[in-house]
Amino acid sequence: MNGPQEFEGLAAIVTGGASGIGLATAALLTERGARVACLDLKPDVAEPLAGFHADVGDDDSVRVAVGRAVEFAAPWKRASPSAGS
Repeated sequence: MNGPQEFEGLAAIVTGGASGIGLATAALLTERGARVACLDLKPDVAEPLAGFHADVGDDDSVRVAVGRAVEFAAPWKRASPSAGS
């Protein structure tokens, strides 16, 4: 299915989701129906996106952020590693 709501009912995690390519990816997924959790060093994002602080260079930071993101929405079907791009 490749329509405007192709990700309806799904959730995604986007690292680097508060700016640049990551933010563009998060916005597109949201437009297509997904609930999106943005992991970023500066997770200041507007609704309907949800921002969670994470440093992708620190495994513990990512574990904590992913744990919080999982509480935000599930089931997870997509991940977009965009941090640092």
